[in-house]
Amino acid sequence: MKLNGIICRYIGSWMDQLSEEVQVQTDDDANDWKDDEIAETMALETIRTLVNIGVRLVCIDFDSTFVDIHTSGEWTQTPEVLETHVRSYFRHLCPLLAGKSQMSMAIVTFSSQCSLIESVLRLCFDPIVADKIIVRCNDDSWSIQNAQAEKFTGIQAHHLDLERHSKVPYVISAALQANESQQTDPANYFLLHNKITSTDTLLIDDCPDNIAMASQSGIPSIHFDLATFRTRMLSMDKNEPERRRQLKLAKALSRRLQQPAKVICSSPKTRKCSQRTPIAFFTPSPMTKLKVSSRLGRPKSKRVTKFRILPERVAIKQVEDDSSISVPSTLSWNAD
Repeated sequence: MKLNGIICRYIGSWMDQLSEEVQVQTDDDANDWKDDEIAETMALETIRTLVNIGVRLVCIDFDSTFVDIHTSGEWTQTPEVLETHVRSYFRHLCPLLAGKSQMSMAIVTFSSQCSLIESVLRLCFDPIVADKIIVRCNDDSWSIQNAQAEKFTGIQAHHLDLERHSKVPYVISAALQANESQQTDPANYFLLHNKITSTDTLLIDDCPDNIAMASQSGIPSIHFDLATFRTRMLSMDKNEPERRRQLKLAKALSRRLQQPAKVICSSPKTRKCSQRTPIAFFTPSPMTKLKVSSRLGRPKSKRVTKFRILPERVAIKQVEDDSSISVPSTLSWNAD
């Protein structure tokens, strides 16, 4: 029973390492995004997935994505009021992204109220986190060239939609700044010559049109839909099915260990190995090398040879006793 308890505790710790957070239902619901505990769990799942697939830049839309309302670029109230509409999911995700030196994040939006968005970010996060968030609004503070777009996407510029009605130029401009910030960080010494490209970027947006145009430009994107976002995010990690399989196996093993000890500790019956008769190897007798007749074609057995030779030996002894008879030195006989 003590061994059973130790194994149960070991399996329990293994399950905790596999899950890494509180398990929630697979089907997302709008109410789940308001639950702070579930939002934190989803943020942990997201950061694990992003690390596994090698994402270095996460671009997040603002209206109806980062916040749960659409400002239409005409917000007239204070930033404090808008800050209350920030989703709990992103409140947990952004600090996790800021803790990764090889990852950057950006807010990309068609809104021109850049100062408003920056004020909301400072209200939500600590200065160390807010300062790491790149903001790209529809203003004159940034611009990109065709050569920069081609180098980022690997696609010729005349095939790209670089107008401001697409999120593609916003993402490219954010990546250019993220490259500069990552290269100045001593922790990214081995990434100095590996600049962020479209394959290292992920766009999260609630608009299907923005998702489609970004995907056509070679930028991985995910549609922010409350009902399917978590499933889509986890499906990007090819190792997630195997991780869930291991977790399911751990649960099944834990249930098995909770059964009575006599069932667990019972060992299978050993099969009795049938003893085989050892193969005997015999050395041929020297007596089989006696002269034989061609009629038989095979040597006599030891027993037959013994009875044939014995009378002749007796006769030879008798002859030796008689000195008047000469005996040949070699005796040969022929079989009948």
